Amino acid sequence: MARANKTAEDLIASIGLRVAELREALDLTQQELADLAGMQLKDYQRIELGKRNITLVTLVRVADALNVAPACLFDVPASRVRRVGRPRKRANRAG
Repeated sequence: MARANKTAEDLIASIGLRVAELREALDLTQQELADLAGMQLKDYQRIELGKRNITLVTLVRVADALNVAPACLFDVPASRVRRVGRPRKRANRAG
Protein backbone atom coordinates (compact mmCIF):
# COMPACT_ATOMS: atom_id res chain seq x y z
CA MET A 1 0.00 0.00 0.00
CA ALA A 2 1.29 3.43 -0.93
CA ARG A 3 2.15 5.99 1.73
CA ALA A 4 -0.62 8.52 2.27
CA ASN A 5 0.28 12.13 1.51
CA LYS A 6 0.42 14.33 4.59
CA THR A 7 -0.85 17.62 3.19
CA ALA A 8 -2.68 19.02 0.19
CA GLU A 9 0.63 20.53 -0.94
CA ASP A 10 2.26 17.09 -0.81
CA LEU A 11 -0.55 15.67 -2.95
CA ILE A 12 -0.28 18.49 -5.51
CA ALA A 13 3.50 17.96 -5.73
CA SER A 14 3.07 14.18 -6.02
CA ILE A 15 0.54 14.54 -8.87
CA GLY A 16 2.95 16.89 -10.65
CA LEU A 17 5.79 14.37 -10.41
CA ARG A 18 3.51 11.55 -11.56
CA VAL A 19 2.27 13.56 -14.55
CA ALA A 20 5.88 14.37 -15.51
CA GLU A 21 6.98 10.74 -15.35
CA LEU A 22 3.99 9.57 -17.41
CA ARG A 23 4.65 12.29 -19.99
CA GLU A 24 8.32 11.36 -20.21
CA ALA A 25 7.41 7.67 -20.60
CA LEU A 26 5.41 8.67 -23.68
CA ASP A 27 8.39 10.73 -24.93
CA LEU A 28 6.29 13.89 -25.13
CA THR A 29 7.46 17.42 -24.50
CA GLN A 30 5.61 19.64 -22.07
CA GLN A 31 4.33 21.65 -25.03
CA GLU A 32 2.99 18.53 -26.74
CA LEU A 33 1.17 17.41 -23.60
CA ALA A 34 -0.22 20.89 -22.99
CA ASP A 35 -1.55 20.95 -26.55
CA LEU A 36 -3.14 17.49 -26.15
CA ALA A 37 -4.75 18.62 -22.89
CA GLY A 38 -5.95 21.89 -24.46
CA MET A 39 -4.11 24.16 -22.09
CA GLN A 40 -1.41 26.81 -22.08
CA LEU A 41 2.17 25.63 -21.62
CA LYS A 42 2.72 27.83 -18.56
CA ASP A 43 -0.35 26.34 -16.82
CA TYR A 44 0.84 22.82 -17.64
CA GLN A 45 4.36 23.55 -16.36
CA ARG A 46 2.89 24.76 -13.07
CA ILE A 47 1.17 21.38 -12.69
CA GLU A 48 4.45 19.48 -13.12
CA LEU A 49 6.17 21.84 -10.69
CA GLY A 50 3.46 21.22 -8.10
CA LYS A 51 2.56 24.93 -8.07
CA ARG A 52 -0.96 24.63 -9.44
CA ASN A 53 -3.92 23.34 -7.46
CA ILE A 54 -5.26 21.25 -10.32
CA THR A 55 -9.05 21.13 -10.73
CA LEU A 56 -10.88 17.89 -11.42
CA VAL A 57 -11.69 19.07 -14.94
CA THR A 58 -8.01 19.72 -15.65
CA LEU A 59 -6.99 16.47 -13.98
CA VAL A 60 -9.31 14.54 -16.33
CA ARG A 61 -8.03 16.45 -19.38
CA VAL A 62 -4.41 15.70 -18.47
CA ALA A 63 -5.21 12.04 -17.78
CA ASP A 64 -6.98 11.78 -21.15
CA ALA A 65 -3.97 13.36 -22.88
CA LEU A 66 -1.75 10.77 -21.17
CA ASN A 67 -4.21 8.00 -22.06
CA VAL A 68 -4.56 6.87 -18.44
CA ALA A 69 -7.38 6.76 -15.93
CA PRO A 70 -7.54 9.87 -13.73
CA ALA A 71 -6.93 7.72 -10.64
CA CYS A 72 -3.53 6.77 -12.11
CA LEU A 73 -2.34 10.33 -11.46
CA PHE A 74 -2.70 9.67 -7.72
CA ASP A 75 -0.21 6.75 -7.80
CA VAL A 76 3.02 7.42 -5.97
CA PRO A 77 5.64 8.61 -8.47
CA ALA A 78 8.70 6.40 -8.98
CA SER A 79 10.94 9.29 -7.92
CA ARG A 80 10.23 11.91 -5.30
CA VAL A 81 13.03 14.09 -6.69
CA ARG A 82 12.17 16.93 -9.04
CA ARG A 83 14.59 17.38 -11.92
CA VAL A 84 16.19 20.79 -12.24
CA GLY A 85 17.21 22.51 -15.43
CA ARG A 86 16.24 22.49 -19.04
CA PRO A 87 15.01 19.26 -20.61
CA ARG A 88 17.29 17.37 -22.93
CA LYS A 89 17.27 18.22 -26.62
CA ARG A 90 15.25 15.80 -28.67
CA ALA A 91 16.08 14.57 -32.12
CA ASN A 92 13.59 15.64 -34.79
CA ARG A 93 10.86 13.09 -35.25
CA ALA A 94 9.80 11.93 -38.66
CA GLY A 95 6.11 12.25 -39.41
